[in-house]
Amino acid sequence: MNPIGQFLFRFHLGLMFYYRNKVANREVKLRMKYIIADPDEKTGNDLKKILDGYKILDFKGSFKILEIAEKNIRKERPDIVFIRTDKIELNAFKLTNLIRELNPFLKIIFTGSQVQDAVEAFECEVDGFLLIPFHDEKIRNFMVKNFEKRKS
Repeated sequence: MNPIGQFLFRFHLGLMFYYRNKVANREVKLRMKYIIADPDEKTGNDLKKILDGYKILDFKGSFKILEIAEKNIRKERPDIVFIRTDKIELNAFKLTNLIRELNPFLKIIFTGSQVQDAVEAFECEVDGFLLIPFHDEKIRNFMVKNFEKRKS
């Protein structure tokens, strides 16, 4: 490696350690923004109440209409989107395609009241599926498995 390459490599490592220690020393928590796209207000509120218990999550809105959800995703740039699959008012698969065009790394979790919806969800290559009614224990296991690793 040439001297300039070595310098840039060491400079990059130094910046990484600096910011890592800065975040660790000030106890700044990395938070993930999320939205809920669900035409049923009660179900969306139930999910939000459970997710409010996670300090790493920052709620950015709940939406009943596809177009409004899409506009918010463009504006807020969330890290996670929870989408209801079994409601006609919100085409989950169309919204998923729009999201993937915007940000292929965004986490998409489908929610639904039928087990058969899980099959469609995974065919659409989403990051997870939560069955309605929601249970604290299942969501906790899901969060630990998928997102708690991001804390460090």
